[in-house]
Amino acid sequence: MNIQHTTQSWSIINTHRAWPFAGAIRFLAPAFLALFLTVSAQAASYTNIASGNWDAPGSWANGTLPISGFDTIIVSKPTATLYSTNNMGVFILNQLLVVPAAGQVISNIATAGSSLLFTNNATVLPFITNGSINVKTCGIHSPITIATNLTLKNYTSGYLDIYGAISGEGNIIGLGSTAAGGTLRALFPALRVG
Repeated sequence: MNIQHTTQSWSIINTHRAWPFAGAIRFLAPAFLALFLTVSAQAASYTNIASGNWDAPGSWANGTLPISGFDTIIVSKPTATLYSTNNMGVFILNQLLVVPAAGQVISNIATAGSSLLFTNNATVLPFITNGSINVKTCGIHSPITIATNLTLKNYTSGYLDIYGAISGEGNIIGLGSTAAGGTLRALFPALRVG
């Protein structure tokens, strides 16, 4: 490499041939990118165990606060009635699952606060599931934005209630299986606004 100096500026003139492995790096770069995206696309699951705001460590198993993202799964797994509030702003997630702790019968689980934006991750379309016969009522009071199709599932004899406004580009594509006379309800003021 020669360095030339003129009165105006410095310039570097490359007199060597290209690095012999440059072609191999250009060939392998997409493979490394694909590996990185595969590793980073792993779902992040957070377990809500107690009533309170989402930014309070005591509301979450191991004190781990949830991180908004296209691969985020929120699992409500309380040992008693749970009222949780998303006070973290618009929260992006892929799944919201309600599954109480083993042997617990829960009369009410409710999520309120800022909007929940449901989107798909690399492989799974988003869904909300009331997945236990031990939950009598699961109420979603937060506004729901659907970026892609959203499935609602109720596997209980109780209710999965949607209270918040529903908006976005996606649709509610299925109501999943219901068990033992379970009911899915969209209650006022839930309406399609977009």
